Amino acid sequence: MVIKSSSFQYDLFGKSFEDVAISIIQQYEPPGGYYLAFSGGKDSVVIYDLAQRAGVKFTSYFSMTTVGSKVGETCSCRWRWKRMW
Repeated sequence: MVIKSSSFQYDLFGKSFEDVAISIIQQYEPPGGYYLAFSGGKDSVVIYDLAQRAGVKFTSYFSMTTVGSKVGETCSCRWRWKRMW
C-alpha cells in the first residue's frame, strides 16, 4: 500500500481509494438499491458522487442534520448540489 499525501497519489493494491470504494458499492448493492440519506454535507456529497459513478440504483433522501454545521449553511449547500446534479 502506497500513500503519498504531498502529491495526492493514493494506491491501494494497485487501485485508487475511489476505485476500491466504487467496487465495494457495486459488490454490496442491495436488490432494491441503496437508501442514501443526504444532508448536503461533504460526506453526503462524496457518497452521492461515488454511488453515481458506481452506476448502482439508489434513492437519495434529504435528511436535515445540524451536527457540526448551521442549518442555513446546510440548506444552501444542498440547493447548490441539487442544481449541479
